[in-house]
Amino acid sequence: MKILGIIAEYNPFHNGHIYHIEKAKELTEAEATIVLMSGNFVQRGEPAIIDKWRRAKIAVLNGVDLVIELPFIYSSQTAEIFSDGSIRILNSLNSIDYIGFGSEARNLNTIEKIVNILIENPKEYNLLLKERLEKGYNYPNAREYALSNIVEGIENIISKPNNILAIEYIKALKKINSSIRPINIIRKDNHNSDIINSEISSATAIRKTLLDSQKLNINSIKKTIPNSTIEELNSFILDQKKFISKEELHNIFLFNIIRSDLKDDIFELNPSLINRIKNSLYLNQDIRDIIDNIYTKNYTSTRINRVILNTIMDLKKDDMMEFKEYSPRYIRILASNNKGFKIINEIKKNSDINIINTYSKKDHLNRLDRKIIEYDERATDLYYFLLSKNTGKLMTKMDYKKSPFIIK
Repeated sequence: MKILGIIAEYNPFHNGHIYHIEKAKELTEAEATIVLMSGNFVQRGEPAIIDKWRRAKIAVLNGVDLVIELPFIYSSQTAEIFSDGSIRILNSLNSIDYIGFGSEARNLNTIEKIVNILIENPKEYNLLLKERLEKGYNYPNAREYALSNIVEGIENIISKPNNILAIEYIKALKKINSSIRPINIIRKDNHNSDIINSEISSATAIRKTLLDSQKLNINSIKKTIPNSTIEELNSFILDQKKFISKEELHNIFLFNIIRSDLKDDIFELNPSLINRIKNSLYLNQDIRDIIDNIYTKNYTSTRINRVILNTIMDLKKDDMMEFKEYSPRYIRILASNNKGFKIINEIKKNSDINIINTYSKKDHLNRLDRKIIEYDERATDLYYFLLSKNTGKLMTKMDYKKSPFIIK
């Protein structure tokens, strides 16, 4: 059985995702599709618009056969950590033939050239990288500068967010000599656009519309999302009263730093950034101004969002050092259909990975896997704590209470 793997956030699931799934199936002639999906927090360091169980359910209702959870320690980090962790998980299943991803690139030849430079690390590249870093630019900018000076005509490639992920996916595949074949699907939406202008619009635009109104204005988004997404968004609003924004996290973060000192044992937090946060706190009273004044060319808004989330989650540098080179020995099922169970049987035949469909089974995992999945539990508790302000109900231990969505 040919199996297609997809790494996704589905935040929320929209028509562009349907196109991506169908096109990847067509190109690969895959008989089954597994999605490794971010949990309740996504790569920008923000809460997902709706919870992981609803998003997994929508995926299975729209052509995916099995959805498993991408652990928090990978899902809310840099493109490199996100991609590296995702690829190692899919590779460890010993059952995936293809990975299909969306990018703005017309073909993978130039992406491959870039990846080879990053892996081979030639002297010319290192000198250019060092030159840029010494001028005070952050690492992503310095890397883009160095690569642009070695490979002609790539300025519009390496600045695009999905191309960055494509580079990291292929780099991760090459690093572990994986047999999984990459399949590129040219994106039809403008990933960063915050305007809904066609039947395939970006998740960014859909989220902005939802968060700006804090209610489900069906007329403004219905042409861009399937009915199942509309139903789950409706269900979420009915249960939780409103969507969570990143500002909810900012409030918790600021209270924490007022009450106690920041420590640089948190992942991605360093003394320079701690000083910048404290100075901003002393100089401003408006919460938005405090956060806005932390941003610089070296500390982008996305990085600050991740640092805020890492601080609240107490994600330690020492833990991430262990996790970075480790492949989890388990997968956690969020949703499946009958074909999904066939994929699970393939995984059981080809791999010794533990398959978690009931959260209590985590007790059988090894030390590192238990630590990884406990961060997921902490993330879920945080997500529902943020929602409790709206509902007046404190929902805890939801990982124990929720079951995978199954279509038989």
